[in-house]
Order: sequence, then C-alpha cells, then structure tokens
Amino acid sequence: MHEELDYVLYVEVVGVRHAQLKSVVMEKDGCEWAMDFLMQKLSVQEFVTDASSQLIKMLATDKKYENVAHQLDIWHKSNKYEGLKAHSILAAIDHNHHLHRKQARNSKGELVYSRRWSKRAKRWKVVIVKEKKNFSYLPFMTARVLKEASKTWNKHVMPVQSAQDPKNVARTIASLPPPPTSELVKEHISRY
Repeated sequence: MHEELDYVLYVEVVGVRHAQLKSVVMEKDGCEWAMDFLMQKLSVQEFVTDASSQLIKMLATDKKYENVAHQLDIWHKSNKYEGLKAHSILAAIDHNHHLHRKQARNSKGELVYSRRWSKRAKRWKVVIVKEKKNFSYLPFMTARVLKEASKTWNKHVMPVQSAQDPKNVARTIASLPPPPTSELVKEHISRY
C-alpha cells in the first residue's frame, strides 16, 4: 500500500505449491516476489511488515534491499486487550451459531462432499461440505449494542477494565521491572 496515496499498489498471492509445499516459506517468498516486482517499477524507500523473523532477516541481509528501510506494522504492536477480547467473543458467537449446520445438498438433492490433502497423513481425505453460514444473529446483536450505547451517549464513561486485563496483571511483559528511561539512555551512551 502506498503510504501517502493510500492505494494498494500490488497484491501477491502465494499458495503452498509455490513455496516448496511448506507453508512457513509462503510469507517470505510472497514478500520477496512483491518487493522484486515493486522495485522494478518504483523507488521503494520503506517497507512495512509484521514481525516475521524470516522477513526481518531477509530484508536485513539481502543486498538488493540495503537501501530500503524496514519497519514493523503497528497492528502487531498495539492490539489492546479490550479489542482482542471483543474479537474473540465475536468469533466464539459466530462459531457457536454455525456449529450444527447440516450437510449441504446439490441441486439434485444429493449430499455434497469435498476432498482435502492431509499433510500429516500424506493422503487425500473426504470432508463434508456444510450449508452456507447465515448471520441471522447480527441484527439482534447490533440492536442490543446500540441500545446499550444510547444509554451512555452523552456521558463520558471510561470502559471498566476486566481483572484479567494484562495491564492489571503486570505493567509489562518483561520478567524484570523497567528501569527509568534516563538510566537506559546513560547506559546506552556510555557503551560508545
């Protein structure tokens, strides 16, 4: 995506077949192919990715990317607990709502099956195709959310933090308490 224009400039789709039949190789290969394509057409100055160790290594060690600044995206660094919890709850609601779908039938009324390759067993297996999902729960859920939100529309109420919120468990994910930043700066400067 172009940072200033907000346009998606290029999309690279990589299947496991393109990546030595190893899914762990897919992201690196896709990134490399996309970068090579973009660098033929544009002057790429900065490239933002997730925190994949393969991408970090590739962009740091490959000579063809030496003039490209690599940054890590903010989405992998700033997910708030409340948002993650809400996403998880929505996923659970969707899963539970669609759990007992019946097996799909074709236009002739016959049960529909598909096949899937099992990497672990290294053989094909048959899988049942279920009926399409329906989202009949969404209007009800949306109405409930709006009703609750309208109760506090003009009030500036801070959300109540759960006891399980990571901020209430520990200030950081480090095993040691953080020293003052000024101390770290002094240590850093004194090393050079």
